Amino acid sequence: MIIFGMDIETIPNQQISVACIPVFDPSEIKHGNTKDPLKIAGKEASERLKFQESLNKQMSLDPALCQLCTFVGIRYDTGKKEVLSSTTIQLTTEDGHDDLEAVIDAWGAIHDNYRQRFPVVTFNGISFDLPVLNMRGLLQDVPIDKGMYDRLMMRHGNQYHYDLMQILANWDRQRWHTQDFYFRLFGLGDKSDFNGSMVFDAYKAGEFEKIQTYCRSEVVLMCELFSRIEPWIKIIREGE
Repeated sequence: MIIFGMDIETIPNQQISVACIPVFDPSEIKHGNTKDPLKIAGKEASERLKFQESLNKQMSLDPALCQLCTFVGIRYDTGKKEVLSSTTIQLTTEDGHDDLEAVIDAWGAIHDNYRQRFPVVTFNGISFDLPVLNMRGLLQDVPIDKGMYDRLMMRHGNQYHYDLMQILANWDRQRWHTQDFYFRLFGLGDKSDFNGSMVFDAYKAGEFEKIQTYCRSEVVLMCELFSRIEPWIKIIREGE
């Protein structure tokens, strides 16, 4: 079986209106019965710092607040267990933080494999990757095949898209595990030193190859994971 494994990396939207960026609200802090102004000010300063430290992560994980940084798509033969071809799309500072071309090329790769009937394989693609790419398409005025998108987003019995996070949890969010957990569980590899939370810092430092290498290794392992469990999850299409 030939599949198209894909993954994305995101960063906070560098071109977003300041008015859309979440701001710290001190009124949400619960001080209990504390009346001491110094303690109140100290707690507010601490909570403000926590907010600022988590803001980049919050924005990177929100389809409305992030932008595409990296896209890796791999066409993989599960029978031969080998990579047939790969597509890597990387945003750099030379692009002026504009992911328009990246979004166009990413959707082009997805559509090309969809048209050739190669199912997309993701990990959390229904809740994250595809909604991000869809929102970036909307914001960048990149037309997307609505019929294709709706089919890729179907839950249960989806022959166009295998979302391994959902499938392995039997669509029960109480049983969700990380991708690294399944890589270890099935003896495919262990967690690397680099992870998604480091992508924005690497992007700012110009370490684009590091981001690509990380993303690609995740996709390869994901394809191997699919290959390992394929007999239990594959949906037979008519005519096969």
